[in-house]
Amino acid sequence: MLVPNWRAVLKHAWSVRIMVAASLLMIMEPLISSALQSITFDSIWINMAVALAIGLTGFAATWARVVFQQKLHEKLDEKERHDADRQNYQL
Repeated sequence: MLVPNWRAVLKHAWSVRIMVAASLLMIMEPLISSALQSITFDSIWINMAVALAIGLTGFAATWARVVFQQKLHEKLDEKERHDADRQNYQL
């Protein structure tokens, strides 16, 4: 079940942005690895570096979900107050 203000959460949540970046890295991992290996030499270190980048991005998304959550709530509360003021003004 989605939260009532899911559009605002998607717009303001850093964790969502970082998770999208991690997902894109996972999808592009074969392309990145093969491109880097064609430019340089065939090495396990390239695969490990790409996997490390994906892992760190996933960790950053988790960290952002916990740390930046308070700022997100403040923005959402401010938006709700603004919307309520606008509705009161229109009445």
